[in-house]
Amino acid sequence: MSIFSFNADRLKSMESHPDWTEEDNWTDTLFPFANLMILILVFTIFYNFYTLNQDRVAHSIYEIDTTNVITLQGNLFGKGEAVLLHAAEKELFEVASAIMEKMNRNGNWQIRVEGHTSNIPLRNHPSYASNWDLSVTRANAIARFFIQNDMFAPDQIQIMGYGGEKPKVPNDRDENRKLNERIEIRLVEVSAE
Repeated sequence: MSIFSFNADRLKSMESHPDWTEEDNWTDTLFPFANLMILILVFTIFYNFYTLNQDRVAHSIYEIDTTNVITLQGNLFGKGEAVLLHAAEKELFEVASAIMEKMNRNGNWQIRVEGHTSNIPLRNHPSYASNWDLSVTRANAIARFFIQNDMFAPDQIQIMGYGGEKPKVPNDRDENRKLNERIEIRLVEVSAE
């Protein structure tokens, strides 16, 4: 039996029901189901939007160049915010692993986390007076993540914020501004005393 014949048979049985009158409307029975379907549709749209945005962390992930600098770009933070996105945490675990491998668990390395932003000024932001404040707070969020997850000792980590003062590329286009919003992690080997 197809769903269409079931519905047609159901409708005929409802129309021939002894309690059924002309004033009764069979659509009254269907409206709660329609509301349920709308609710499911709205939930599905919001769920998909949420999961897609959580996975928007840049998957260029990181690279350790010959000068021992790791550059993190992408959506580590919300726009104008310094709270790490949940999806960024996986990337940071991978970065910490690469750093540990490079350092070979040697305590003679310092890790300097540097925050950079674009040159677009923050206007009336409730938490940050300037891009410099935002860049320092973002660097601090990365350092805290490493420390709170027992990846590195607190005395191994330094933070710095440059705001928009050290761009990689000119801040003349949106694409370039996105490249300039980054975290750089510099690994510095210090001599044992």
